[in-house]
Amino acid sequence: MRFNFQLLEKAALEDILLQLFKILHGNMSLIAPTGGTFEEDFAVWREYIVPALQEERRQMVLMLCGDELAGYFQYDICNDVFMMEEIQIKPEYQGTGLFRELYRWLGDKIPGDVTYVEAYSNKENLKSQGILERLGLRRIGESKNGNSYHYMGKCRGLWDYLKKTELTIEKYTKDKIREVLDFERRLREEESDWGWEIDDAYIRQVEDSFEDRAFDGSVSLLAYSDGRVVGRIDSAVIASRFDGSKKAYLDWICVLKSYRHKGVAQKLMGALRRALKEEGIDTLVGLTASNGEAQSFYKSVPNSIMRDTGIWIDIS
Repeated sequence: MRFNFQLLEKAALEDILLQLFKILHGNMSLIAPTGGTFEEDFAVWREYIVPALQEERRQMVLMLCGDELAGYFQYDICNDVFMMEEIQIKPEYQGTGLFRELYRWLGDKIPGDVTYVEAYSNKENLKSQGILERLGLRRIGESKNGNSYHYMGKCRGLWDYLKKTELTIEKYTKDKIREVLDFERRLREEESDWGWEIDDAYIRQVEDSFEDRAFDGSVSLLAYSDGRVVGRIDSAVIASRFDGSKKAYLDWICVLKSYRHKGVAQKLMGALRRALKEEGIDTLVGLTASNGEAQSFYKSVPNSIMRDTGIWIDIS
């Protein structure tokens, strides 16, 4: 997925107001429903948001995936405090790395003399509270109405954390084998029963694959965070004379359990699709694992459809 960000033109607020509220209402109805109707809640929110955004220091960032509004972020800068007032993301874009890309984009938009970062989180929104705590913010109190917790931290600490955990995608080359073996050992520490041993024979087989021309059609990518591999994706180009086309087979995609639901798999998939497109390949075929987590991931992949039935045939 490719995301774009732009500051809301305040003169155009009325044109987009209903789209913004639909995202907010969809999220908060699950977390902390008000008991009012959609129209009643919209009227209350509109009465607050319209005058609030007229203040020069308040800004709203629109988060876009293509032409679709994926979410929005409202913030306020007052003296040396960066106040994260509201962030709302559509459910289908949560866990795709959108949050991290937003803050990377914001990096040069925040004045250098801003020292602190503050935020509020609804007491029912445990997910939001967990994110704020991982970002280094600590709870310092409550909102005036008692519905939310008040968090505060150092702005520098926030940017350092995001930089440290920034995800990069690199091609799997022979010099990275040891790093991949480290990844596979960590996989087994977090989850057991992976079905094969990391022994000398396996390592030699992997090393030899980089010298074998039969593997020239393989495309393998690695996801790095803080200097270590946290995920990988592997595919192979299939050339068939049936119709003279070339397709790609998705052989494996895996992310450390501790890094799942953070957009790693989506970034790997996006990078692989771009790499294959550059090779003139327009179709990626894969077998989906039967576990629910894998099924949920594949159903979230844009422009994909489940069809046919996969079959494994032993040749012996």
